Formats: sequence, structure tokens, C-alpha cells
Amino acid sequence: VGGWKGGNEVDFVKLVKEMSTEGDQAVELEGKIRAARTPIIHTTHVKVNSDGKSSMKENDEDASTPKLTWQQLQQHLLETNLLPPPIPATHTARGFSGLSPDQTPALQGAGRGTIHCPNTDPRVESVLSSMLAFWNEPRGTRDQEAGLPNVEPHVFLPPPLSQLEVLTPKSSRRRYLTFEPDTGGWNNIRMSLENVVTLAAVSGRTLVLPPDQIVYLLEARKGEKRERNYYDLVNITDNQELLRRGPLITSEE
Repeated sequence: VGGWKGGNEVDFVKLVKEMSTEGDQAVELEGKIRAARTPIIHTTHVKVNSDGKSSMKENDEDASTPKLTWQQLQQHLLETNLLPPPIPATHTARGFSGLSPDQTPALQGAGRGTIHCPNTDPRVESVLSSMLAFWNEPRGTRDQEAGLPNVEPHVFLPPPLSQLEVLTPKSSRRRYLTFEPDTGGWNNIRMSLENVVTLAAVSGRTLVLPPDQIVYLLEARKGEKRERNYYDLVNITDNQELLRRGPLITSEE
């Protein structure tokens, strides 16, 4: 289905109809695949009563698809051609209303992010990675080179800190941004962190992480503390490129 570029209601209605049609076809195809793979098993149940007499009941049952291991599932997807093609690495815009490349200079030179999946066939991994990676890596050339010598000043981003300044963020950027973590599930927590890191970076502030606390729906393993922080869950405290753009300190610091 072609992407809707916005501003044209006729194209949008057409897109919705195409998606609905393809959705119906997909459901129909899934039903056929299930029917082909689900044999009918004829079973006989024998019940012995308290008086010693037995009774039989015959029944036809649908045998549900057996549970597959991850390796078996991958093999099945590849053998049956059910695996969709991966999203191209050059497709860095997100959503149907994504603007064209000439209207998004920040995406020039960017590539779609990747995810490494252990014990996964490279062909399956490429599909999963293209669908799950919601970020771009590398970022666009304009953002990567922001603040560097002989480069036109960036619209938003201040110059990055030096390696020495990264080690002393309290004296390098003496303006701070504090925040209260999202109290929702992990996806809300992750997105709110991305937003506040971006806000600190573009405003030239040092981000102050909140105190350790219990994270909703993320139970600690046995023997671990219940209270956690962002650096326990994502790679932020040893990411030098991130720290040059948006330095971090703990609430204790």
C-alpha cells in the first residue's frame, strides 16, 4: 500500500480501502493456512463407572498447531514464504504522513536502526530489526555534525562537549533539567525518557536522573533490589556520544 503524504483526502480514503481489502485477504489466507495445517483427530474416550461398567464416547477434535521452538518457527516461516520482506534501511521516515526527503533535511544521510536478535536466522533478524527499530542509526548528517568546526551552526543543537567536559558535566553545563518519571508501563517510561533527553540536549542543560524507585511491571529478579533507575535498563551512562550531546548526573550528584 502506498504511503499517504497528507493534504489529499481522496488518496487517504483510497488508502484506507486498500488496507481494508488487504486486511480481509490476509484474514482469509490465515484461515486457509490454519485449516490446511490443522488435522481432524478422531478420539475415543473410555469412562469407567463406579460399578465397573465402562462407556465410550467418540469425538472428532481439531488438533491445535503444536508448539514450536524458536528455531522451528523460523524454519517454518522461511519454508512457507510467510516472512515479509524487511523494510529498506533507507526508509528512515516514519508513518504514512512522512514528509519527502527534500522536506526533511535532518534525515539526509541517516539509516534505519538495527537490532541484534540472538539465535536468529539473518533473514528473520533483518525483518524483525526493520520492524522493531523505531530509531535511525546513524542519525542524519546534520545532527551528527552539529557544533563541529567549519560546520554551519545547527538550528537547535548546541556544540557537543569535549571528552574532558563529559567527565565534569556539573561545571561544563551549569543549567539543569530535572523530571519525574512516567508511572505507566515500560513503553511509556522509555518514550518519556527519550523526550526529556532530547529536551535537555537541545536546551544545553545537564539532565538530572531521578532517585531509584520501583518501576511499574518490572519486577526485580531474586536477590536484586526492587528500586531501579534508567541506567539499570538502558545504555545511557557509558554512551559517550549521548553524553557529549546531553550530559547526565544522578540525583545524588
